[in-house]
Amino acid sequence: MRSILIALLCVLSGIASAQDPARMRVKVFPGAQNLPLFAGVAKGMFAKRGIAVDLLFTVNSTELRDGLANGDIEVAHSAVDNSVAMVELAGKDTIIVSGGDTSMNELFVQGYVASVADLRGRIVIVTRRTPPTLCR
Repeated sequence: MRSILIALLCVLSGIASAQDPARMRVKVFPGAQNLPLFAGVAKGMFAKRGIAVDLLFTVNSTELRDGLANGDIEVAHSAVDNSVAMVELAGKDTIIVSGGDTSMNELFVQGYVASVADLRGRIVIVTRRTPPTLCR
């Protein structure tokens, strides 16, 4: 009888731990581009699916990329340029999941620019600390 009770407790403890929510640390920029994520966390949409989201804010792209590379977070929600930078600058592998919206990443240009081809040979400014690069 005692061994049956121990086996039952082991099974029940496995069920209880299977019901514990999976913790996921997600780091984002604190801006309107993440409103759907903020709302999903606030309304318990992730919790209903067994995911406990620890939503963290980043102050810059370097902190975001370093946190992902070091394992401090599981998800970095940002534009694809951060993933490219992780591969090219830090030599770290990344997975890009995209779609859903443009994440408010827009290209603002002067009136004389009618197409992307018009940018060839010009200086393009992006959000990073290194000097501007020539668009080739």
